[in-house]
Amino acid sequence: MNVNLSPVTSSYSGTSSSSSTSALTAAAQEARETPTQTAQEARKGDHQAQRLQAKEAKTASNAADNAGQRSSLVIGNSGQNVDIKV
Repeated sequence: MNVNLSPVTSSYSGTSSSSSTSALTAAAQEARETPTQTAQEARKGDHQAQRLQAKEAKTASNAADNAGQRSSLVIGNSGQNVDIKV
């Protein structure tokens, strides 16, 4: 039985590691970005910032729409309904 114990060679390059580090650094910077910075970048044409602003606007709009909704709650065995503003 022949077993090859030589190291496996591949075309793997160390540049992938540095690009992963760069991507992580960029993601960390984006996470620390303030809303003011996002707005400035969106005005300058940054598509990621524009998408984030659109998403936040939609979330705020949905929250405002849901603010006026009411729910009904039945308390105990008395069958008494209580309206709750959600």
